[in-house]
Amino acid sequence: SLRWAGVSIREPRSVIGGRLVVPRASSRPPFWRYNRWEKQLYFSAFHISPANIQDYVAALNRFRPVSMTGYASANFFLARLIGELGYEVHSPRAIITNSERLDSHMRAVIESVFHSRAFEEYGILEKCALATECEQGQLHVHPDCGFVEILRPDGQPASPGEVGEIVVTGFANFHQIFIRYRIGDLAAWGSEPCPCGRDSLPVLKDLVGRQEDTVIGPDGRETVRFHGLFIGVPGVAEGQVVQESLDRLVVNVVPTSEFSRSDQEAIQARVLTRLGPEVSVQIQLVQAIPREANGKFRAVISRIQRKPALQIQDKGHA
Repeated sequence: SLRWAGVSIREPRSVIGGRLVVPRASSRPPFWRYNRWEKQLYFSAFHISPANIQDYVAALNRFRPVSMTGYASANFFLARLIGELGYEVHSPRAIITNSERLDSHMRAVIESVFHSRAFEEYGILEKCALATECEQGQLHVHPDCGFVEILRPDGQPASPGEVGEIVVTGFANFHQIFIRYRIGDLAAWGSEPCPCGRDSLPVLKDLVGRQEDTVIGPDGRETVRFHGLFIGVPGVAEGQVVQESLDRLVVNVVPTSEFSRSDQEAIQARVLTRLGPEVSVQIQLVQAIPREANGKFRAVISRIQRKPALQIQDKGHA
């Protein structure tokens, strides 16, 4: 991904990933840590808000990373706030997003604010598939990471240009082998060769990843990364986050026989760590979470609408 974007892992880079970096939602800056060994500026994905954006901009302008990497949504939230608030920010040579689909609107905002080209990377946590964007803007699958199939509903291979379900068999995870693993994403194989000439790396088109709504905190911070709420909580079979208002979240939990009060307290504490103490968190035990037409359930649902950053700032100064 880095090489195709014209940068190197040996050059300074910024990352926005899943580590909390700062322990509490209401913590004070800095909202980053600098890994001197790798020349890596690691930002918190959970503190990107109008009130904190100046700290992010100052760090970027100070360390001047050659590339910016990390969650597509977090880099988009960061760029949108910088643009809305009118800050001047360092322009990296390339921005490489991962973990979520980089749609055209997100790409346009990121490239406009940072005056740099954005490249998309597609992969999954289980290390069964990897696709990276080339100089021509095409997403190429790397067969040495995993065997990727695109299947019709009847299980037969989809034709080039025909959207189907992605099924993967991984080669990179040696401790837990996944064979023909259904990850819930849809895509199609490209029907034309890519002008870049990498004909041994198939082109992935029309990628549709699993969709999550954005949860917005009272201070304007935004996040879509809530899978960590349930990690290491044995009493949860399935979980879903529903935002009813700026200061109220409902967490639907399908419990196992091991579910306990400590599980409930752990989930509530993790939400407050991400969004702040002003948020009310209600744990609701349910027998099942409703499925969408594709058989999957939405992990995050928001029933509110975002306001521009300047409106949030003005309200805070009132």
